[in-house]
Amino acid sequence: PALHVELTTPQTVDGRRAPFQSLWLLVRLAYAHRLSPEQPLVRLADLRGAVSDASTQRMMISRAFRDWQNWGVQAGWGEQRDREPRFLNADKRSQGPFWLTPEDAARVICLVEGRIADDTDVRAFLGIAAPESSTDNSAEANASALSGPAPGTPNPAFWHAFLTARHAMREGRLLHALSTGTSTSDTERGGALLALRHAGDAADNDFQRALVTLGEAMAARRLGDSTRASALLSQLRAHRRQRHVLGNDYLAAMERIVTAWCAYDRRDLDLAAGLLARLADAEPGRSLLRYHPQIRFEWNNLSALIDRARLLYADADGIASDVRAQA
Repeated sequence: PALHVELTTPQTVDGRRAPFQSLWLLVRLAYAHRLSPEQPLVRLADLRGAVSDASTQRMMISRAFRDWQNWGVQAGWGEQRDREPRFLNADKRSQGPFWLTPEDAARVICLVEGRIADDTDVRAFLGIAAPESSTDNSAEANASALSGPAPGTPNPAFWHAFLTARHAMREGRLLHALSTGTSTSDTERGGALLALRHAGDAADNDFQRALVTLGEAMAARRLGDSTRASALLSQLRAHRRQRHVLGNDYLAAMERIVTAWCAYDRRDLDLAAGLLARLADAEPGRSLLRYHPQIRFEWNNLSALIDRARLLYADADGIASDVRAQA
């Protein structure tokens, strides 16, 4: 049955007064499904400052799920939208992201003074801006949202050090510069690791600190220290999950790719290929592979190396079999 949600004061669900925060979050989830049926996720970052602050967010979410149950709505949480909400781990519910099944999303009928609300009404109630109408702009906005803040955001000291580290890593200058000149800064002379250390000192938010940890893990792997690389990846995973870091999708994708690189270094080709396949099989990984140049490059590069290694190992096994047969 349809669920009639009145957006004007006093807000109601099927004619009965409803807590504003629970109703707001339900409408937000339904609107996310309407806007993007393939990826109808609402993350914690989307809620901050809208109907609660960080100190009350967990309480608000728990109350919303209780109210939704009374309204006959089953919402889900986490990245695996193919699972039934009733089988999910409730201990992780407050971490999000949140979503409605297509059936429940279709049940939500928003009203304004008794008439069916249009998208403009719903956005006015939610306090969010209209999406870009152009396909190109939408693609760019999607890529930006998945990738976190752009390098043009404030804190130039961090971005100078971090981009210096990326440039040094790209050139293979992990520990020190290949050559130095009189105009070279201390950060540039030290190579990628020193630049990352300076970036870490200058970082002023969780996303920047997570980028530094990711960079250190990539550098450790390239230096052959898989133990430290794995420890840094575990640290990154805990950091982004506990702190709900902006740009979480990008960080999670890069974490998986670096983990796949570590598996490749150990010659565990099946694990490496499986990690890459899972990234490409579902959102948001599919969109990141399409729109994000770094992720696309890393994924394609490692995929090609895995295919090449499998061919080489197959040839080696064939030669060994021939030798045994001739012995």
